Amino acid sequence: MANGCNPRGCNRLRVQCIYLRKTRLSGSIQEERPVDLGILIPISLFVCIAYAIKVCVDAMVRRRMVDAAVSPDLIDLVLRDERLRRSHSALRWGIVLTFLSLGFGLVQWFGWNWKEGTPGIIAVLAGATGLGNLMFFVIARRLT
Repeated sequence: MANGCNPRGCNRLRVQCIYLRKTRLSGSIQEERPVDLGILIPISLFVCIAYAIKVCVDAMVRRRMVDAAVSPDLIDLVLRDERLRRSHSALRWGIVLTFLSLGFGLVQWFGWNWKEGTPGIIAVLAGATGLGNLMFFVIARRLT
């Protein structure tokens, strides 16, 4: 433990280590050990590659539509629909995250313990997310 987090030689300083709390599994108490954050790199790489593929496929579809001599009205309709979908997506996430932050605020205000993860906390956060989605539905119906 002299050079870092674990006996195998961690490259992090002791203050930078992220430890799991002690948990009881099958009658024995596990010791604290650093969390391996290296798994985030492949996950984020997969998300980036999937998004890049989606963007390329969308661009190819638009290009083929223009090359196929589709009527200009249809092209305008598709582009307008994409623009509307993007603006509605931003609206949805804005509303959902606002309601979710209100849910987190309620949990903090009531003084519930985060570490326990009680069903009440999960219910408040899920309910806030649901209210945000319902509010988006109402606003989107009025906009269209």
